This record gives sequence, C-alpha cells and structure tokens, in this order.
Amino acid sequence: MANKYVDHALYALSASFTASISGTTLTVSAVSSGRLSLGSQIVCDGFVSDVPLHITALGTGTGGTGTYTLKHAYNGTVTSQAMTSQHGAPLAVSTWGVCEDGDGTAKTAATPSTADIVFTGIPSSGAINVLGVAVTATWATSADNCANLLATAINALTTTAVGPASFTIKSQVRNHLYARGPANGAPAGTCQVMTRQGSASHDGLICFTHTLNNVSSAGTVNFIGGTGGAWGYTSNVASVMWPSAIAIDQYGVWAATPYFTGSLLPGDVVAVRSGKTINRLLSTSTTRTMSAMGSETAPVTFEIDDSTEWPADGVDPVLKISSVIVGNYICYHTATTSTYASIDAKQYASGQKNLVYENLHTATDGLGETRLATGYPVRYKNILYWGNGVAKTHQGMFPIASGGVISAGVQTVFENCWFSTDAQSAPVYSSHNAGGSLLIGCTFEQRAPTTAQSPVLALMTFINTSRYTFIGCDFKGFVSGSRLHTAAGWPETCNVNFINCDFGNVTERTGVLPLLNQPNTRSFSTVSGSSSRGLRDFFIETIQGSAEWNSSKGYPTLNATLLGLTTKWVIYAVPSTWGANLGKTSPFCLPSINKWNTLDSGSRTVTVNILLESTNGWVKNDISCVLTYTNSAGDFVVADSYDPAGGALTASSATWSSTSYNGQTWTPLEFSMVVDLKKDTEVTAIVRLHSSVANNTLGVFIDPELVVS
Repeated sequence: MANKYVDHALYALSASFTASISGTTLTVSAVSSGRLSLGSQIVCDGFVSDVPLHITALGTGTGGTGTYTLKHAYNGTVTSQAMTSQHGAPLAVSTWGVCEDGDGTAKTAATPSTADIVFTGIPSSGAINVLGVAVTATWATSADNCANLLATAINALTTTAVGPASFTIKSQVRNHLYARGPANGAPAGTCQVMTRQGSASHDGLICFTHTLNNVSSAGTVNFIGGTGGAWGYTSNVASVMWPSAIAIDQYGVWAATPYFTGSLLPGDVVAVRSGKTINRLLSTSTTRTMSAMGSETAPVTFEIDDSTEWPADGVDPVLKISSVIVGNYICYHTATTSTYASIDAKQYASGQKNLVYENLHTATDGLGETRLATGYPVRYKNILYWGNGVAKTHQGMFPIASGGVISAGVQTVFENCWFSTDAQSAPVYSSHNAGGSLLIGCTFEQRAPTTAQSPVLALMTFINTSRYTFIGCDFKGFVSGSRLHTAAGWPETCNVNFINCDFGNVTERTGVLPLLNQPNTRSFSTVSGSSSRGLRDFFIETIQGSAEWNSSKGYPTLNATLLGLTTKWVIYAVPSTWGANLGKTSPFCLPSINKWNTLDSGSRTVTVNILLESTNGWVKNDISCVLTYTNSAGDFVVADSYDPAGGALTASSATWSSTSYNGQTWTPLEFSMVVDLKKDTEVTAIVRLHSSVANNTLGVFIDPELVVS
C-alpha cells in the first residue's frame, strides 16, 4: 500500500485564453481563467504542427495578456481564437494561497503555510531574518511601503535557506517562499509570506526572527495553517523551474532534486498518478538523473496507479512520457549507484502496460534517442518503450547509457518490459562505459523492418566491464538473417548471456568475437546463450572461437538426438581468425559432451566423431580431444589426444546426414581412445581448437553423442 503520492502537473499552471500565433510569437489578448507560464503547452482547435508548442520565454506577458515566445515556429499563422494551455511551471509571482508543490503525504493538493510581519511604522533599528537568512531593505515612507519592500526583498533572495528542517532539501529562499505586501493584496502594514511547497510539517517552525522596532509581530514568527499533499512532478518538463530557473528534468521525484519538502525513505511505496501524457520537447541533449534513495534491501517503489488510488482516472489509465526530440539530441534517464528504486507499472488484461516511454523524433540524423540508463540499482517492471519516427542508426529503443565505474554486483533490472520501434535500428544499444542489465521476460520488436538488422545488440568499444543477462526474452518482427552482434566496436571485458530466449528471425548469433585481433584487451569478453525452449539452441563465443547449435541452419548431423526428442543435433565450432587469439597451449575449449557408461568395467573404446571442412588440413596439434573418466579401480583419469608433432587425424566410416554444407565439402574424422572404464560412471569429452582459420566458414561439426564400445 502506498504511503507517498506523486501527481504530475497537479500544481502546474493552466489557462483558457484568446490568442493568435505568428512564427514563434504567441500574442494573448484575453485570459478567461488561469495563468500562462514557462513550459505551458498550447492547444487550440484546428491546430496542426509537427511538434507541440511550448512557451519558453516571457515577453510582455507574465501570466496574463501580452506576448510569449514559443519553442519552435508554427508553420503558418493562427488567427485570434480560443486556446488552452497546460503544464506551466511556477511563476516568480505566485497566486496567493495556492501551493506549487507538496510533500508527498496525500493524494490531493497541499495548502501553504503562512507567516506575517506587521509594521506599525518605519523601523529605525534592528534586523530581520527569514528562513535563517538576513534580509536587507531600506525602510522608508510608511508602514505599507516597508511591508512592500520586505516582500520584494524576500522574492529576490537568492541565498540558500538555513532552516527550518521541514524544507528537507534547501534551495534559495525565493524558491521556498512567496511574499506579498499591501500593494499585492496583503492587509495594511503587513508582509505576508506563504510556502511554495505545502506541508503540515512547516507549522510551528520558525519563519521570521527579528529585532526591528515599529513592528508589532513577536520577535519569532512561526508558520501556521499548512497541509500536506502530493508531490507534483516526476521531473519538470519546463525549460526552467522555480524562480532560480532550475533546468529541464532537474526537479521532481525522478530527478536529481526530487523535492524541497518531504522525504523518500527506504521501503517507501509511492503511488504515481497515471491517466495523463507528459510531453517533453527537446532541442538540446538533456539528462534526468534520479537522486540517491532507498537501500539494497529496502528500495523505494514507485507504483504506477491503475485507478486504485485515483478512481476518477477510469478504466486502465496510462501514464505516457512522450519525448519530442528535434534535431540530433539525446534524452537520458539515468541514476546514481545509490539509487535503489523500483518503477513498477501494471500490465492490464488487454496486454497494455500503464507506463509508456514514447520517443518521437523528427529529424533524419543519427540520434534522436530516449535512453533508459543501465548499470544502476534500479528496477523497471511492465514498461513499454514505443519508438516512432524516421529510421536512424540507434532509435533509442533500449539504449544502454551508463557512465563511470559501476560497483560490482550492480545491474539495472528490466522485467516484462516491451521495447518496440518502427525504425530500422539497433534495439539494444550501449554507448557509455561500465554498465549492465538483467532483462527478464522482455520483448524486443521491430514493427516494420525492411532489411535484416545488423546488429541487434550494438555495443561500443569503450563499454568496459559491462554485464548483460537476458532471461526468457523474445525478439519479434525482425527480418530473417538479422545478426545478433557484430565485430565492429566490440567492447573490452563485456559479458553477455542469453538464457531461454526466443530469437525468432535473429538467426546469425556467432562468428563475431573470434574476428577480433586484440586478445589482451578483450580476452574476458564473452557472449553466450542457452535455451530449454523449442529445440534447445545454444551458443558461446569468445575471442578464441565460437560454438553453437542453431536449429535454423540445417547443419549436418550424425547420432545425437535432443533429450526427449527425435530431432538430431550437432555442435558447430569455429576458431578465431586471428592467430594471436589462440595457440597450441592456449586452445579454444568447446562445451563438454558426456556419456554414461552402462557396459562392464574394463577396456573400452571411446569415439568422438567430427566433420571437418575439407580445406582446413588440420592435424592432431590443430584439433584435439581430452577425455576425463573413472577407471576400474575408481581413480579419476585424464586422456589427451593432442600430438605436438602433428600426426594425422583418423578417418571415420560414420555416415553423416550430409558431407556437403554451405557449398563446401566436409570430411568425416574421429578421435578414438582405448581406456580402462568403470561401469556406471560418466565419461566426458572436451574438443579443443588450437589453430586459427582464414574465415568463419572453416569450422568443424562435432557429434555430441559419444560412442563407447
């Protein structure tokens, strides 16, 4: 059950007004309700534009009539007509009695706490502090004027507040308080202040201390009258926020400054209201970094509401975060190594997920990405990433964007998430150093590809010490022949593992790392995959070689059948194309194959059948086999076929399903070793490749069925 609440745009300014648009200028002639502000998104009948229009600068208008500057020019002219706006950021001049954020303690809006200083004349001595900060003013003319001067000074005070403790993250005084004097509606001789962030926790704490004469207020004035309410921002979408102009994406519970009042404690459950769209218009790159929160054993959980907390949102509400990226820019959603958070969306019976990240990109350049950062202790559950727009190198469908050295054992978790794009682009993309993810039950989809995708997993050369594990993931919509990864730019010490994944038409899964010629820097990189689904495909790849069973390839087979099935299978292996990556004493070792011996103890012949590409010309120091077994006396024994002198391999009479594959001829050969084998024990064979090849078509097939006779 939730104990904290976020209702994005709850306190945002909205308005109904009459205006016209010409280029980047919005001219407001009348306002029937509300106020316009920075970040206000403009909506009107018959409005046609490639991107939503937002106010980015105040002209002659400061909330009401006047001119405002829009983010991008409207393609044409909109004559004077009725319009509305939403999602406006707080203005420097607040609406009295109306909060601009809460403390997260209730679903409804907070109300401000207030405090008054009453002048009876013009002070001639003494000093005054607000929120523990000295206020400087030149008192003159009258009590009313002194109250107005104090209000003006407070609203311009850029010094960071010292107290009270109810402002849990302290900012400039003007970000916490709005003051008014008689000129703006306060009683005669009175300077009134209200908290911009509402909370009952302010009440009874000190707002003012003073030693002024000609002031009837006590020397200490406390806040009164506030109530708590929901936080109002996941992250600010306006170009500036608060009087100090906090930049876009830097304020809100999913931003670097999560709030000014309230707290996120380990184990908190925060309900996030859905049923709305958050439009973010970007023409510069931006990063939203979640603050440190929670702990490893007690993360902060953000639950996207399904109308449980806010029934008025109706059936199956969705929270959509839509980023319209104009130009060659990137939107990062990142965190810190101390951000222990879980963002839990719901999946409805229809299959719809109720947290959607939508990426809309209007340019034909190579970026325009929305990146969900990895390598941090954050969990995402049931989110939908929906990429629209022109084809590009990296759509940002599931971008992996981490920075710095990530702590050991830390990965970002994605569970039952769906990443979909209509562009021809890499759906899994990593562009920063030191990251990693655990992906469970996720789907990666291309909705309208025109050619085979290469690569699906795009990792850059500087992605060091990265770890990615895919468990039960599906790859949908790809054109047959799509390649899982490529050699270009493969990172150092990057390990990727696929377990029980359905690759669909991503049929090319190996033959990349063995092409690399940098053994020292990439010797710890691996890509592997295994599955108990379908026909039990698997692959493993290092810079020394690759081995796989790929049921889509139509490989030649011999004796081995899949467990519980009649389908025959085989292991296909290829060593590196770079001689420096392996050698006689540093071979590529294939996965072990095993056989349970049911024959009586004694001398037995163990045979491993192979099918070698006929132009390889390998001998016994190019390919070898090691047996491990238990002898009649119960001793563990190792036998090795490796011959340093390079004796000839033994021809085989075994009848493979074919000795022709991929337009090449293949030669049946075998390793046969006579050993003293104990009954009811297991014998294991490990085939090793000691020599490089000219290209990755010059491999060897190994029958996984050991023959014991």
